[in-house]
Amino acid sequence: MIAPKYNWNIRDNFPGPDSAGIVDAIAMRRGFGGEGGALELPYEDAFSDPAGMIDFDAAVEKIVRQGESGGRIVIYGDYDADGVTSSAILACAMRDIGWRYSCRLPHREKDGYGLTEKIVREILSRGDLLLAVDNGSNAVEAVAAAKAIGVEVVILDHHEISEDVTFHATLVNPKRDGQGSPAYFMSAAGLAWKTAKALYARKGMEQREKWLMDMAAIGTVADRVPLVGENRSLVQWGMRTIMANRRAGLRALMRAARLSAERIDADEISFKIAPRINAAGRMDDPEIAFELLMAGSAEEAEAKAARLEDMNNLRRRLAEKHVSEIRNGLKGKLKLPEVIFAAGNWPVGIAGILAGRISEETRRPALVASQNGDMYVGSLRSGPGTDAVSILGPVEKHLDRYGGHKKAAGFSFRKEKLETLREHFESFALNEPSSGFEDLDVDAAVEPSAVGPELAASLRSLEPFGEANERPVFAALGMELVGIQPLGQRGDHSRFVLSHESLSGGVMQAMAFKHKPAEYGAEPRRVDVAFTVEPGKYYGGRSVDVKVVDIRTSDEGNR
Repeated sequence: MIAPKYNWNIRDNFPGPDSAGIVDAIAMRRGFGGEGGALELPYEDAFSDPAGMIDFDAAVEKIVRQGESGGRIVIYGDYDADGVTSSAILACAMRDIGWRYSCRLPHREKDGYGLTEKIVREILSRGDLLLAVDNGSNAVEAVAAAKAIGVEVVILDHHEISEDVTFHATLVNPKRDGQGSPAYFMSAAGLAWKTAKALYARKGMEQREKWLMDMAAIGTVADRVPLVGENRSLVQWGMRTIMANRRAGLRALMRAARLSAERIDADEISFKIAPRINAAGRMDDPEIAFELLMAGSAEEAEAKAARLEDMNNLRRRLAEKHVSEIRNGLKGKLKLPEVIFAAGNWPVGIAGILAGRISEETRRPALVASQNGDMYVGSLRSGPGTDAVSILGPVEKHLDRYGGHKKAAGFSFRKEKLETLREHFESFALNEPSSGFEDLDVDAAVEPSAVGPELAASLRSLEPFGEANERPVFAALGMELVGIQPLGQRGDHSRFVLSHESLSGGVMQAMAFKHKPAEYGAEPRRVDVAFTVEPGKYYGGRSVDVKVVDIRTSDEGNR
């Protein structure tokens, strides 16, 4: 028997060989069809007026006043892809307009996350304007320190607000406006783009903001904000800007990633472009990625892209090595604890990757802490049905800092607390232990004969796919698994060969990543397969790539 990895919720059923109507039904269900819905909006209608956001106009006015007076604007961002791209968007606008600016991004190990008093003392002087982006909403002490030395502070941020910095700063954060705000789910890159658009308009340079949409799209996809509403439009237009291929840094990065500018989708941003930008902050200095995006020549861009490629390759090797170490440590346990806790001397920048991999493999929450001098800095990834922050709450007194959201959290603690925390999590019992099964929304059960180039091509109208607009998942029920071929250097993946009466003697081939052939045996059996469909990269788009999401023994039995 083949046990599924998910609880399947099949939303619709389309019998017969015709794929017509499948995509329309999915679009309607996702709010893209019918009255009030649209798969794509004209540029002029796609974005709301940000003047309705609390303090947006005041922020723009302060930036313009500082720029026009010849004062310095100091951009302070973050070390991830959203923080890097949002900083570069603002810097490009300042450069285009001709204002004085500088930019500083924090080093993950040396500076840590967010705006601090130490950073304020290092980078600011009386008369500066601090423009913090992707951070700052809760930096009360740092903002007060900036004001004390005569610095005006403007913050563009999208994180949850737990402190009140508005006494000393002009804060633009859509969380202040409530969930009714069109910008509520925007990333920092999206907010930076709206700000740049307003600054260009003040200088009579309308439409220049369109050439910054490439970076806004990258930051939006990388930060996994919902790809609906304005975020969806921003990524749609941003992908067009990427394909226009005008930014030297992105051209070089895409060459290194073996991407073609002729056709870019959100998956390629998420899995090819964003990880290379993130690699700078994970492995070294995020300003290398910032300099790539700001590069004015092909030579400079190629040099920066080569460095990012080396960092990304190192990040992959180290992640694989340290995941293996954690995995081996778990093998010696008679019973896996309900929450996995691991600590070691791995790079701080990959702790989140390690936690995510271990959580995915064990199907339970995983905390991974990296030693950094006398401190440990860590990441937590929650498992199915668990809340990351609630797991850290009971040990709050042992932590220096922690915070995050339901799926992920960060934390730090002093070295002497290590064994206390290890003992706590070894015996930790979740209030509601996870079953290990997440729900899988299957958009439709379809006839295998309907899965072809026409269906794959029509699904493109629903792009960009990502958070809150996932690539549609289909199910083919009662198929026969007639062959399994190993894939990958170590045989960790499979190609399933599947037959069905509707295929008239033909077969469907499906790629099954992280499904080892040894898990399934050799004998044919009836199965249900959940999968995604994409246009094939070969034969001029006349082929399709079918990728397995889950597989289970068919309810129809072995007929």
